[in-house]
Amino acid sequence: ESMQILSVIYSCITMWAVYSMLKELEIKLKFRILPMILMAFYPLNIFLSGSINNDMLVLMFSSLALLYTLKWQNNPSMKNAFLLALWIGLGLMTKTSIVVMVIPAVYVYFKMLTQYIKEDKKVGGLLVQLVVFAAVSGVLGLWFQFRSLLNGLNTIGIIQPYENLSVAHY
Repeated sequence: ESMQILSVIYSCITMWAVYSMLKELEIKLKFRILPMILMAFYPLNIFLSGSINNDMLVLMFSSLALLYTLKWQNNPSMKNAFLLALWIGLGLMTKTSIVVMVIPAVYVYFKMLTQYIKEDKKVGGLLVQLVVFAAVSGVLGLWFQFRSLLNGLNTIGIIQPYENLSVAHY
């Protein structure tokens, strides 16, 4: 039972991230109640908050990545870009399915880059943030795959089971 404490902590952080997203979207306090109730009592979230696997951790990193995508959109600073890359990179270390969180981040980035170009602002800071984002999320998210490839193991894509573990001949 004590192993479930981590999943409960991940669930609480996810709830905080959703509340912060609603605040970042400037939704009035009285209208934040319904999304928070839905998030708190959604059956899958209740199930995941007590399960002993990494699914709640991935949901937490996904929520934090969305939150910091919104924060970066409102304030394109190096801090927000680094934290966004950190959450996506840590999520990639947990499960590779979080790679879909790169799509909204890249969309918001190129939308902001286009806006800077139209307004004749300097884009050097945004390009540096892109390099930092790629470096941090790439190193955190792909270190295991590169390490395994260097050791002669294939960890990219769907890995076929080892033949010596097969029970087909029994």
